[in-house]
Amino acid sequence: GFVVLIGEISLGRHTQRNPVGAFKRLAPGSAWRFVGVLGVLTAWGVISYYSVVAGWTLSYVFTTAGGVFSTHLSQAEISEIFGRTVGDPFKAVFWHFAFMLLTVGVVIGGVRKGIERWSKILMPLLFLILILLVIRSLTLEGAGIGLSKFLKADWSKVSGGTVIAAIGQAVFSLSLGIGTMMT
Repeated sequence: GFVVLIGEISLGRHTQRNPVGAFKRLAPGSAWRFVGVLGVLTAWGVISYYSVVAGWTLSYVFTTAGGVFSTHLSQAEISEIFGRTVGDPFKAVFWHFAFMLLTVGVVIGGVRKGIERWSKILMPLLFLILILLVIRSLTLEGAGIGLSKFLKADWSKVSGGTVIAAIGQAVFSLSLGIGTMMT
């Protein structure tokens, strides 16, 4: 994943173009531009479900801020909250639309005034949230057992399928192959 990541970033820096334009510039008149087109089409496919899940997440931000999760809930209660979130078409469409409005607002700002500016705010915020989650998880009952399971690998369970799944996860997590890093 790292090699492909660096490759995509390098292509983007070198050509200063989107995926289609980058391949057109590198190999004019060849069929390579269709690789860029395929990447853009794949990104459209991915956003069709990412944006829905991101809408759920946005809904959960407000649900959590409202104190719903401040008490210990059973698995059934959590499932019920999730069911209400995704089962109500009005709610689902509202939160999807809210997320898309936020996304469009960032993208309209362009790379520097939109994506770059918001990344400078949101990435440190994401890191802070991660640190808070680590601290909170380490203070929960049974954290020591969970930590020992996490840190002691059972290499007997690693197979070729595990490696393939890990590669797939790396490609998926880094959004490789669709030109995101190139852009």
